[in-house]
Amino acid sequence: MSAVDDPNAVEIATAAPPRCRPFRLADAMVLIAALAPVFLYLKAVIVPLAGHVPELVRRSGLRRAFSADPQAFIMLPFGVVVVTLLCLTPAYIIIRLLPPRPPLREVAGQPGVVAVGVILLGNIVSLRSSWFTMVIGLLAIPVAWSIVVVRGRWRTETGWIDAFGKAIGVCWLVFPWVGLALFVMLLGGGGYLMKRPWF
Repeated sequence: MSAVDDPNAVEIATAAPPRCRPFRLADAMVLIAALAPVFLYLKAVIVPLAGHVPELVRRSGLRRAFSADPQAFIMLPFGVVVVTLLCLTPAYIIIRLLPPRPPLREVAGQPGVVAVGVILLGNIVSLRSSWFTMVIGLLAIPVAWSIVVVRGRWRTETGWIDAFGKAIGVCWLVFPWVGLALFVMLLGGGGYLMKRPWF
């Protein structure tokens, strides 16, 4: 009997992917612990470097404040985003490995785990250089995801966990371009942004 004639085979072929476990207290604890360094970074780096911005805006207006210190408006917020991604990336692996979960062989082939694994490997190779990590992510994630799609494992599980990993991978794909654009704007003294209508 062929697979088409076998009703069980048809049912297996058309079955929806399994759904991951719901969000739990342990997941929240992992995320809180992962974001703790971000708050320390805000307190130790961002506040000393940008603490003057609200007063500067109040005295001079947004346009002049941006002209006086474009780095505080461009690169410092971008740095916060990069640090947040660096903290959430390993946290995702911990969340993914918390039980109940699929077998490790299936977990290793999920798109979220593949993307995060590529970034972690790039982070180790680049000795924690965030810029080099972003370049690796920009080049390696599309290749890794293409392999996942070809193998038919893009939708091995539904739910928030794999979606969370995919979102992290997308962020690592997008932010190198955002960082490059902001850096070019900063080299121009923010002149391009100041000509935009939102100023």
